[in-house]
Amino acid sequence: MQIKSDFITNSSSSSFMVAFPKKIKTIEDVLLYISSESKARQVFKDIIAQDTKNIKINPDNREFVEDFVTELSYGYIDSICYEVQYKQSLAKQLEYDIFEDDFIKRHKITKKELNDNYFYRDLMYRENSIYSMVIANEIALRFCEENKNYFLYKFSYGDDNGDFFSEMEHGNTFLKVPHIKINKH
Repeated sequence: MQIKSDFITNSSSSSFMVAFPKKIKTIEDVLLYISSESKARQVFKDIIAQDTKNIKINPDNREFVEDFVTELSYGYIDSICYEVQYKQSLAKQLEYDIFEDDFIKRHKITKKELNDNYFYRDLMYRENSIYSMVIANEIALRFCEENKNYFLYKFSYGDDNGDFFSEMEHGNTFLKVPHIKINKH
């Protein structure tokens, strides 16, 4: 048994899939959408560091959409910030607790039976994995269709890198542009 004896944190990190209406070329381009200068400078720095090939959103490009789905599958969708009710409900469907409750009802078992029975637990994980990919695919396609010809950039920020990056992660950095936040706690 290993025992951790030093400081333990409950750090988090999140990825952001952000659709800008135009290709970002200068810090001024970023400042159109992010009013905090320090945040805008960090976003611009991160954009410059990205591989910018194939960043124009194209829902007809299957490889582009598959890459988007893969990114969505690496965590839990925390928010889809382009407020339309059904999109929020799609993200809500990915919540594990909701899926677990539905699984229990569909298989007519109790929560204790689910927790105590390896067969049910394994079946639920496999079903959840497939279900999550279907929903993630639908979210990615709709996001790409609604932001067609925008420019997609990916960002990752975590509170384990200090207060500034905590604010980047949790402080509504991308509030003015369509984006999806993926928690990777």
